[in-house]
Amino acid sequence: MNVLQRAAETDSDGEEETIAKRVRNQNVATRSQQTGYSLRSGNASGGRNLHYRPYTTRKERGIWDEKSRPAGYLDGTKRRVLTNTSSKMAKGDLVYECAGCKQYFSETDITLDHHQDWKTWIFGNAEPNGDGKISSAAAKEAYSDTSNLVAMCQPCNSKKNGPRDKYD
Repeated sequence: MNVLQRAAETDSDGEEETIAKRVRNQNVATRSQQTGYSLRSGNASGGRNLHYRPYTTRKERGIWDEKSRPAGYLDGTKRRVLTNTSSKMAKGDLVYECAGCKQYFSETDITLDHHQDWKTWIFGNAEPNGDGKISSAAAKEAYSDTSNLVAMCQPCNSKKNGPRDKYD
């Protein structure tokens, strides 16, 4: 018979839920004391620094995880790519040429695409730290490199399955 069953049997006036919560909170408190980690605040207790703990995540240390794209482009990246893209005025608005279908689209309908595969580009152009790992900031900078970006409409960007060396 476990603790919760005993608590339910001994208390008959509707406090079973309260006793179960109390037992669960005691278990959480015990785990927090053992690990030195506060589950509520997400910080180490005792004034220790999370950065030097062996079980900190790559995100906490600022290391790119190599499996996913960096979170977005640097500010102004799209504007810099569009200034180097063929454009014209149409009905009073500036429209930009898609690198895929060569049709013209508004700035809101144009997306950015990488010439070379983004992951290969990051590994080839991002500056690694002293330990050989690429920081999140360096990965985002390489991901936003305008020399590897081209303006494409959403349909062209979504349907491309061609050679990896032309567009990623």
